[in-house]
Amino acid sequence: MSDKERPRLEVIAGELSDDKVREKAINPGKKAYMSFGQEKLKVDDYAGFMKEITRFMAHYEKSVNGGDLPEQMAFGRAQEILAAAFQKEGGYEGAYKAARKDLPAVFERMANALEQRAVHQYQNSVLAKVDPFDWDTHVSMANQYIDRMKAFAPDVKMKSAEQMAHNWQGLAIDYANMQGQAKSQLKAYNPKAA
Repeated sequence: MSDKERPRLEVIAGELSDDKVREKAINPGKKAYMSFGQEKLKVDDYAGFMKEITRFMAHYEKSVNGGDLPEQMAFGRAQEILAAAFQKEGGYEGAYKAARKDLPAVFERMANALEQRAVHQYQNSVLAKVDPFDWDTHVSMANQYIDRMKAFAPDVKMKSAEQMAHNWQGLAIDYANMQGQAKSQLKAYNPKAA
């Protein structure tokens, strides 16, 4: 594969940009969360809790992915999300305890956990477009990173592309973040520039 055919760092970084991540991973979930009709401020019993979290998960799935999720699967996903979102407060049981006082806060935590998961899945899907065994492409990505970053981070030049190629995904994410910071700085100085 020639260098012209290899994936370009700018293309990968563009897909990992804040704007793209917001468009593809964050906004659909936020829209789902905001459109959910919260009927209760708290739940009185476990049956009510199960019903509400299942309803939220089914609504979220339909809004984000356009498909109906069977009730049992919606409940299972809700359980999994809540176990992670409330890990420090006792997991799923901690979420139930919190819902007895403040159900909207539980939905907010679910939405935040789902957002984090969506961002992670989106980033992985972008990075998975590059063959994990194509060493030459990984080295090419590292070379592109070095070429673009050497003026801003002189330490980058101290390592060879081959040394950095093992972490090409991290380099692509770092480059996307640097582009986002530069765009923010430009916007701060000249709102019309960005």
